[in-house]
Amino acid sequence: MMMDAGSRFGPFRLVAAIGYPAPIPLQPDDQARIADRDTVELRWEWDGTLKEDEYFDVRVWREEQDHLGVAWTKERYYFLRIPSLEQRLAEPDRAGTYYWAVVVLSGADGKVVKDLGPESTARRFSWEKCTPD
Repeated sequence: MMMDAGSRFGPFRLVAAIGYPAPIPLQPDDQARIADRDTVELRWEWDGTLKEDEYFDVRVWREEQDHLGVAWTKERYYFLRIPSLEQRLAEPDRAGTYYWAVVVLSGADGKVVKDLGPESTARRFSWEKCTPD
């Protein structure tokens, strides 16, 4: 039974119904320009403790695309390899703007059971392909 905010269990029950808070992206800075690197370190903060079947789902996409879950991790960072991502997006060697976010999810046997809270605020960065020396 869901209690409303006016009940004796209001604030506690309301928080329980919402789930975990969203992680907070830290780096790279929003609208960062990444050049001459194939790897981007994504970092976020989150004050909770993940249970055994809970993970951070790192999501990356281009404008007007679905939010693609690229990795599950227990860490509060992820090293994103752009060339590997481009292959998954079927857009090899394409420089441009990427968006990223993180969500806490429950997963089992490599499958998402459910998101346990909202997706973080999206950040974006622009990437330029490395040129050989």
